[in-house]
Amino acid sequence: MLINILDSHRKRVYRTALIRSSKRFSVFIAMNRFKVVKEAQAEFEQVWLTRDSRLGEMAGFVAFELLRGPEADDHVLYASHTVWQSRTDFDAWTQSEQFQAAHRRLPSANPLYHGHPSFEGFEAIRA
Repeated sequence: MLINILDSHRKRVYRTALIRSSKRFSVFIAMNRFKVVKEAQAEFEQVWLTRDSRLGEMAGFVAFELLRGPEADDHVLYASHTVWQSRTDFDAWTQSEQFQAAHRRLPSANPLYHGHPSFEGFEAIRA
C-alpha cells in the first residue's frame, strides 16, 4: 500500500531536486518506522488517510508517502517517507504550528503500534 500526496508541480520539483547535484538542492528524506499492531492496521491507515498533514503549506516540502512493509509475528512494519528540499526545511517543519496540528489526534482505545516510531533522516549524496 502506498499513500501518495504528490501533485504534478511537486513531481517536477522532486525530479529536479534528485537530478541536480548542486548545493541549491540538497534533498533530505525523513522516515519514521512504525511497528503497527496487526489488529490495528485498518485504524492506523485510516488515521493517515484522513489526517490534515498541512505539509503542502511548508517551504521545501516535496513529497509524502506512507508505505506498508513486511509482516512479523506481532506487527506489520510501516514507514512514513517525506522528501524535503533540505534538512533546514525539514527542521522548520518539526518546529512549526503545522507540525503540531498534524500530530494532534484523539487517542485510540488501544495502542496502534509498539513503542515509539523509529526516525531515520537521510541526505542525498547522489540521485
